[in-house]
Amino acid sequence: MEVIVENISFEKYPVYKYSGVKWLGDVPEGWDIKKLKEICSAYGRIGFRGYTTNDLVGEDEGAITISPSNISENEMSFNKCSYLSWVKYEESPEIKIYNEDILIVKTGSTYGKIGYVKNLMTKATINPQLLVLKKIKINNSYLYYQLLTPIIQTQIERDVVGSTIPTISESKILNFVSLVPTYNEQIAIASFLDRKTAQIDKAINIKERQIELLKERRQILIHQAVTRGLNTNVKMKDSGVEWIGEIPEHWGIKKLKYLFRLVGGGTPSKDRKDFWDGDIPWVSPKDMKVDCLSSTEDSITEKGLNHSTTSLIEENTLLMVVRSGILQRTIPVAISKVRLSMNQDMKAFVKIGDVSTEYLFYFIKGNDSFLKNDWVKQGATVESVEVELMKNGYILVPPKGEQSDISNYIDSITSKISTAFSCKEREIEKLKEYKATLINSAVTGKIKVSQDA
Repeated sequence: MEVIVENISFEKYPVYKYSGVKWLGDVPEGWDIKKLKEICSAYGRIGFRGYTTNDLVGEDEGAITISPSNISENEMSFNKCSYLSWVKYEESPEIKIYNEDILIVKTGSTYGKIGYVKNLMTKATINPQLLVLKKIKINNSYLYYQLLTPIIQTQIERDVVGSTIPTISESKILNFVSLVPTYNEQIAIASFLDRKTAQIDKAINIKERQIELLKERRQILIHQAVTRGLNTNVKMKDSGVEWIGEIPEHWGIKKLKYLFRLVGGGTPSKDRKDFWDGDIPWVSPKDMKVDCLSSTEDSITEKGLNHSTTSLIEENTLLMVVRSGILQRTIPVAISKVRLSMNQDMKAFVKIGDVSTEYLFYFIKGNDSFLKNDWVKQGATVESVEVELMKNGYILVPPKGEQSDISNYIDSITSKISTAFSCKEREIEKLKEYKATLINSAVTGKIKVSQDA
């Protein structure tokens, strides 16, 4: 008998038996049901051997202390690491990390995340959020794949406690039910999944790179349109601004403060209940959709009664986040599609000159990397736009007709590229779903695989 997984046929096992676990159902005959504590041991950082920031050192002065951020979707990543002093590293030998160790995040928002250590080139340990599985009596790779599936993840969700800081205890994890095939079958399943998941991950990486290339292409097209115009044969002149370079001869250039008036926002007191029962949208940086010309219409977090404590912004006004950790990556901008109010970490650009809101939006999007260097003050955790620098920054001023043509052109090309994004993203999601289904089907015995499959 065969079973179909994503339009691919696989052989089934000849005989199945009831597992004795209701949610697990039937499993291949000859497979065992065991608790994790029967097949491995778990170790975490013991409380009195914890550490503080004073124990963290430079890269050449200690061992890597692995955190949940080092566990990515497909593999471990050691590009960005913290380092723990050698004294603290040697203090807990049971949690020294080696290749083929398996890690579980037991505390925090990413609880249940699983890591399989490969290509570790230096000494390492774990931080208090993690457990490491050692003394594994079955094939390590097979156990890793099983930990990714609903077999284990369902049990994690069942037993996790805490709403503010979710936590799953070591004792509960060791009591999880695990499915154990014969050793030869473990090897066959792990080998099969190693090959298949590598192929799927390669396909995902290619599509992710295609998305990055599309984003780069979009950025180039926007930058060219807002700084060079649409006519490639037009006569050019020096703009006088180093990062802008040459611009069409008939274009102007002005400081932003002569084109737009900046309006700040504010947050009414939460104690004033009468401010929060009206129909005026109140938005904050988390409402901004930074990757497109966005409407705040469908991303409203609050309602305000009136605008007595913060300015009322008319529709078709450009909004910018001026204080946020996201400024390291981009300057978030959007155009309001409704009348609204906003919080103190945002500014509105009220048109007073000869530049349209849409053109300014695309001018900022197309020159984001340059403007960020000129406008954004770097901070430890939160960056801020220096408003005076921004107000005195230069904006190109094409004739009104060209501004409209440029905006329409960019609308068109970004719509097409966004459609291509969506297509690639759907393809990636389907590949991820197929990968998850394949892993689950193999480690639960729904399909029978061989080492040459």
